[in-house]
Amino acid sequence: MGINKIMKLKRKKLDCSNNKNLNKRINKTDFIKKQKFKEKSKYQKCFLLNIKEKLSIKSFLIKHVNSFLTSTKDNDVLQKSTMNVSDDISFSSNKNKFISYQMDYIYVELINEETYNVEYMFNHIEDKKTLLHQIQLYENMVIYLMHIHFSYPTISIKTVLLAISLVKDVFRSRIISSNDATIVGVTCCFIASKFEDVLALTLNNCMRFSNEEFSKQDVCEVELQILTIIGFRITRSHSIEIARTLLNIQHTKNSIKQICDIICICCTLSSTISSEKPSSIASCAILMSHKIENEEPDPELLKWLSYISKNEDRALISIISEHMKTTVANLYQKYYCFRNLINQVANNEIFEFIIKSINC
Repeated sequence: MGINKIMKLKRKKLDCSNNKNLNKRINKTDFIKKQKFKEKSKYQKCFLLNIKEKLSIKSFLIKHVNSFLTSTKDNDVLQKSTMNVSDDISFSSNKNKFISYQMDYIYVELINEETYNVEYMFNHIEDKKTLLHQIQLYENMVIYLMHIHFSYPTISIKTVLLAISLVKDVFRSRIISSNDATIVGVTCCFIASKFEDVLALTLNNCMRFSNEEFSKQDVCEVELQILTIIGFRITRSHSIEIARTLLNIQHTKNSIKQICDIICICCTLSSTISSEKPSSIASCAILMSHKIENEEPDPELLKWLSYISKNEDRALISIISEHMKTTVANLYQKYYCFRNLINQVANNEIFEFIIKSINC
């Protein structure tokens, strides 16, 4: 049974086909960026290679290498062949016993996103009315996934972020109708939970999400279609994790980390912003969080950011600021599930402080 045939179910909460909803974004069409595929930056390639080289020298595995060298008859020959690593990136936090893991994690995250389609997710849509409908529907589906997270506290925030990434991939491949939105959202969350959660969602949970408006078989069939769309590649990079790892390495104060986390979460609500690479969003969020706290980023941190994003990516900051002032502020007041998710990161006072600072 095809996905369009399966989903003849109506979900009023996700139905944005009325004129009121369609007109909601008409004045914002100038902010819709239709960008082409980006070429890999040669600086980012150097950055990734440099991390890889440093990991081979500075990771916790070095003790095993040293042990091997000291116990081998050809010790002198092996030591002479040891690789010299360039030192254009200095690690001020090498004393941190977790630095090796953090560097390894950053390397893997940036490698993962190199395979991303960084095209605007609605580039394939030419009709303006359809485009506005899909933009609004995407926002509704993200809120719906936050509602699922609120209803089932065992679902992790990372599961929600992965589900949103899967939803974006579906939007890139086809036009989703309002009737299809519920089962697509539920199925993406079902897939993400099996990948991320210790206590994963079950098919019975999926039935309760939809008040049993579709069957377990429907979910299984849609799951297979979504997995086919994404090529069975589940691993994703998330801006909030890239940003937090970089800030942890620099021993940044907690308030800046919280502000950065909130900005990254809010960016998921915008189809324009979330179409960008996670590292670009993370870079902008880090710079914005320091500015909000009236602090200058550490020079070493700025050097890191220059490797993971280009200067033209920083233009995204103005789009994020506008998004925070308008859409996010309204959704925060409207949806309790969104407030609940934000409050898991920081309290209401910090969120209001962020909005107030951006408006200044």
